[in-house]
Amino acid sequence: MGLIDSRPRRYLAAGSFATTVALITASNFLVPEPSLDGTGSQVMRTVAAQAGNLSIGTWIDIVYGALVVVAAMTIPMVVTGRGSVIVLAGCLFAAIGNLSHPAVATLQTLALSLSSEPVQGARVWDALMADRHLVPIVLTISIYPLGWLIMGAGLALGRVIPWWSLALPVIGIVISQTPLPHADLALLSLFSIYAAVIAVRLALGEPDHLGAIDVGGLRPRATSISS
Repeated sequence: MGLIDSRPRRYLAAGSFATTVALITASNFLVPEPSLDGTGSQVMRTVAAQAGNLSIGTWIDIVYGALVVVAAMTIPMVVTGRGSVIVLAGCLFAAIGNLSHPAVATLQTLALSLSSEPVQGARVWDALMADRHLVPIVLTISIYPLGWLIMGAGLALGRVIPWWSLALPVIGIVISQTPLPHADLALLSLFSIYAAVIAVRLALGEPDHLGAIDVGGLRPRATSISS
């Protein structure tokens, strides 16, 4: 695999991808969004108590979603050769999963609006959450991180990034499924390191040959020794 020589494109791909991860990580550490799980009454009380964080989080989701589109479009454009098809497939999955972000932002905006009239708002919210049409949103949320993992596998196959970096988000996902405290923050932290490795490699435009064995280069040595 190789990376194109166009620095502006590589910088745009690296910058948009790194910024998406940095933005969502910073927002979770600095401005954690309130959970919208529970009954309508519980959600209305939560939203009323943390309306500021939810409003900021909604805008972050909007900007974040736009940057994901830029990253998903530009990364396949700067990658060529071995693994490039896998990179394209991963970015496509990420783009599909990204559809959940405007949907979530819409739900958050609706929750803020409904909280002005808690009783009626709770009824509307309960009716909305019972709607089976929301199931695709949950599915796209689960597809989103899978897309970036597939993309990383393509980059690793082409030796743009080292294979060990793929273990970081996998470990984070495993930790996030445990009852350990701050498990979600551990996932975000490990994914941020993973994103930093990808962004640096895309920006530098030099494939990573760490751990690779040049078999062709070893053959002459073996021949000379045997002679």
